[in-house]
Order: sequence, then structure tokens, then C-alpha cells
Amino acid sequence: MTYKKTFLRAISGTLLCFGVMGYGHAEEVLRIPGTEAFHPMLVELAEAFNASHMNLKVVIPDPVGSRGGIKALLAGEAPLASVSRDLKQNEAAHGLVYRQFAESQVVFVVHPSVTGVKRLTKEQVLGIYSGKIDNWKDVGGPDHKIYPITRDGGSTLKALIRYFPEFGNIDKLRAKETYNSEESADLASRYKYTIAYVPLGLIDDKSLNIIEVEGLSPSSDDLDAVGNHVLIKYGLVHRNDPDENVKSFLRYLATPKADAIMARHGSRPTLTVLSSSQY
Repeated sequence: MTYKKTFLRAISGTLLCFGVMGYGHAEEVLRIPGTEAFHPMLVELAEAFNASHMNLKVVIPDPVGSRGGIKALLAGEAPLASVSRDLKQNEAAHGLVYRQFAESQVVFVVHPSVTGVKRLTKEQVLGIYSGKIDNWKDVGGPDHKIYPITRDGGSTLKALIRYFPEFGNIDKLRAKETYNSEESADLASRYKYTIAYVPLGLIDDKSLNIIEVEGLSPSSDDLDAVGNHVLIKYGLVHRNDPDENVKSFLRYLATPKADAIMARHGSRPTLTVLSSSQY
């Protein structure tokens, strides 16, 4: 029995030595809670980062919204938050730093059942969302009721209203309200005869058709053409004294590999190259 205990102690000691030498080194975790607007893209960016950084794992939890992400940051539950809007004054007062790293378009989309409709005028969009136009045949589509989907607020709706002020002046939207843009895209892809507006990156894996709206270009070829796009900002928020893990991920977002991932999701990178002295 004594021999057995001595043998087990020796094995344990050997394993401990291997752990100290790095064979059992536990990786650190960087959680980034926040918005749903670019969640699929951020997940892919995190996976690519993790593949080349063995001692740090970036985890993107289920979306909780920009406000929820900042709340987690302020509570000390995460060192970074993903947001699709600028910081509010009361948030900045806590010493938070906002860093935009990409931008994307907000586009109108319809379920594939909506055939014959390739573009709409602004007046037609207003008519659909106000209830004055309630059948697709009135805009060149099938003879069926229209089911509009809208946001109950949030950055996507605000971005749309900045370009399309009349949309915000509709007395009462005749549309299904959703909590976030991911839900809007999901509903539009699952239910026939629907129309919604969502960030371009959310339709990557969904069966949806983009509708061109008067004055709005659904193409990502020329995002510099101001006035032809409804743009939504993608950013990360941290405290003014970020740790090395945060700096490492921010530096990665300014690399060509990260740029390529963003481009695949219909987004344009906006983060300049960060030197080690900056981050």
C-alpha cells in the first residue's frame, strides 16, 4: 500500500511538472458580449483569431444588444463589448472608449415568395409600412397580403431614419416589431410574403432577396458614395486602460486576414493599423 501511494505521488508530481512547463497551461478567455447586428461576422473573426493565438480564446456569447454589452462591461463581466452605435454621453462618462472597426449597409429584403418585385420607391415603402399598401400585387408582385417587419428601436432603425426621415414620421407602423435585427432576418427568411430591413451581414446564410429602394444602392462596391447607402457602424467598447488581451484582439482586427473576413460579410473595415505603442 505504501509503495502504491508513493508511486501515485510520483506520477502526480511528474504531471504537475509538465503542467508548469506549459503542457497543461490553461488558455485565457476574452468574452465579448453585445449587439446582434454583426454577430455572425464577429464569431468568424473570433474563430480565425483563436486559430492563431493558442494562449487566448475569444468567446462571443449570444447577443444581448449594444446596451447589454456595455452593461456587462461596466459590471466587470467582460473587458470588451460589441456595439452598433456610438456611445451615449452617460456611458462615455464612465471612462469608456469606443473604437469603430467596420461599417455595413442596411438593406431591404423580402422572402423568396415575393416574386416580380426588384425595386421599390420610397413612397411604396412608406405605403407598405403605414398599411396603405397591403398587397404585393399593388407593387408588381403576387396577389397576396404583405407582412412587413420592423425594429422596435435600435441602431438599425435609427440608421434608416437618418437617410429616410419620412420613415420615422409614419404615425403608426403596420408591421411586426422585433427585438433585434437578427430576429428580423430570421422571420423574413422563414415566413412567406414578408419584407424587412436588416444589416447586410445578417443575410449571409439566409434565403432572402435584396430589394433596391429608390436612391439606395444594395451594392457594396462603392460605400464611399455618400447618400447611396444606409450605413450602420460596427464598434467595440473598452475601458480607457485595456489589458493586453483586448489590445491583441484589436490589433488583429486591423490585419488583412480580418479585413477579408469583414468583406465576405458585406462590411468595410475602418480600423487603421494599430502599433504596439497604441494597442
